[in-house]
Amino acid sequence: MALSLTIAVEKNEFLPGESIPVTLTIVNTSDSVVNIPNFSYNSDLTEIIVSDSKGKEIGRVNDPVRQQLLGFMVVEPIDPPEQSLSPESPEKAEFDVSQFMRLAESGKYLLTGGFKYDDDTVMSEPVEITILEGKASGLYHEWQYRMAGKWRCHQVYKDHEKVMHMLGYRHNPAVIDYNLPLKDGFEADSFGLAFSCYDKDDYYPWLLGIKDGKLAGGKLKADSFMLKCEEIEFKGRPAFNASVETYERKLIIPEALDDKILFHIFDSEGKKRDQKEIGVGKGTDILDASAYKSGEFLLIYRETTGKGSDIYAAISRKKDLSDIEQIKLVGSSKDFDAAVIPPTVKMPRDFYAVSFEPEEKALMIYSVSLNPDIRTQVPPKSILKSQGDLLFYSITVEQNGAAYLLFVEDGKKLLYFNVADNHFHFITEEKFSDPQLIVSDTDGVFLAYIDHKGIIQYRHVEQVIKRH
Repeated sequence: MALSLTIAVEKNEFLPGESIPVTLTIVNTSDSVVNIPNFSYNSDLTEIIVSDSKGKEIGRVNDPVRQQLLGFMVVEPIDPPEQSLSPESPEKAEFDVSQFMRLAESGKYLLTGGFKYDDDTVMSEPVEITILEGKASGLYHEWQYRMAGKWRCHQVYKDHEKVMHMLGYRHNPAVIDYNLPLKDGFEADSFGLAFSCYDKDDYYPWLLGIKDGKLAGGKLKADSFMLKCEEIEFKGRPAFNASVETYERKLIIPEALDDKILFHIFDSEGKKRDQKEIGVGKGTDILDASAYKSGEFLLIYRETTGKGSDIYAAISRKKDLSDIEQIKLVGSSKDFDAAVIPPTVKMPRDFYAVSFEPEEKALMIYSVSLNPDIRTQVPPKSILKSQGDLLFYSITVEQNGAAYLLFVEDGKKLLYFNVADNHFHFITEEKFSDPQLIVSDTDGVFLAYIDHKGIIQYRHVEQVIKRH
């Protein structure tokens, strides 16, 4: 045969779900030019066979497989154009195995390259890789709107002391572009991702953390920081879950102190340029924040009172937050456990707050109007049916207000709850951490959590009406 094929990986050990870059190299070993189908063309001719340590095939990697994962229409593979391959002149093709299948279970795997040529298939010798045991922790995600309606899901977490950055697709966060360990040293006691309404194609997310009371992190490009944030010292409780980048590319990090909320304002290069503050009562918690293309900034917070709790909004329409206004929106004799702003690029009219009483198993979800002159919708009390003690964990909503919740029963059972059908769905009672609901743009609700093996798991828990 006039062709030989080799396969190479940059390293042999990978974290669960980590990107696995693979290079296939084909060489014409004859003394004359050979015409072959284009080696690096997107087709089903060039592929990688993934096998377990015993040689049993568990999957194949080629372009039609990727198209199917991305949710595209099934099409017949296009015959690639011909390519002239000179003697001893290598031609390369690169793949990322994790873009086609998640190798998450620990163990050894074999990767073998294949190329179909005429009636033959050229095979490489296999290369062995090892997937390490998982030790994931601290999972966070943010959706990012991009031009032409492309939503991408950024996720960060820690595994084996390495901070990972994963970029997923709008219809399924587990279908990825990459999942890479950060090359830059990033040490933080806690960290998270800032929300951004900036929708240009050169968008990169802000990874923010705190180390020894000081700000750490910066703007991420795949596996490294494009720039670092100016180091500032926090005296209160920074809310990374409510940090946002505005459409004017200003980063706002709120910090709760005993009697005020500070807004640290950074420019697009990570330099702190300004600071604003508002007075608040003691026992204040920052709940959520967002920014919009029209220029508004919205933050909601809760004040605990002797009679229950109140929810306020802080709203600004100027880039420097000089016109920030505080509005009390709703008060209750009950505690508000959480509040969440629906995802939208336009300023919403309302948001949603949750009150749950464990003793009565009573759930109330308020539709809170941002206009204080409009009466906030106070829902009827819904008594949830479960066999054991319930604790509310988190809530997420769609743009249309459909609400989905997570509960924990008897301290160990993870339950998914759709408010519309008033029904629990059992997820797991094995050890888990960091469960979170991810509402995708087209295919409904996914659950992400870290399982008892320290591996991030994804489950499609709800199909909703497609909006595109």
